[in-house]
Amino acid sequence: LKGTKELYAFLLKRCKRMYIKILNHYNHACGGTKKYDEEWLLDFLLEFDPITGYQFSNEWERKMYRQYEEMETGTETAKRLKRSLTLLNQQVTQKAIEATDRGQRDAYEERKVTKVRWITMEDERVCDECGPRHGVIFRMDELPEKHYFCRCWLENVNDD
Repeated sequence: LKGTKELYAFLLKRCKRMYIKILNHYNHACGGTKKYDEEWLLDFLLEFDPITGYQFSNEWERKMYRQYEEMETGTETAKRLKRSLTLLNQQVTQKAIEATDRGQRDAYEERKVTKVRWITMEDERVCDECGPRHGVIFRMDELPEKHYFCRCWLENVNDD
């Protein structure tokens, strides 16, 4: 258990640094001036995410203990370890997507942007939900919810 806790603490520290960099990058790239720090990030990681249905910090802890339990069973250890790490990677990736969106939206709110254009990746992996939204202009207060692993982003639209 000690080794698992140390591994997860190391990974979480790296993830936190990455999330802060993502938030600051996308906020500034979209014209914002907000400076995200560790204190702000702790609150962000405790927010309930309606897309995933959990709080990042609580789920991280649950996955850590689950990984330890999986290792203790002794059967098919490599397969169980791979599965645990895959689930952890999905959690980390989804939170990075959320950090990107938050940095961008915070910048748009700061700049008083009222309308945005929904942009997809325009490839074969665009889902049926997002495909029809490509290029559609939405008011910031009427944006549809994004879904799990959504790769879409929002582009500022000038009111004039």
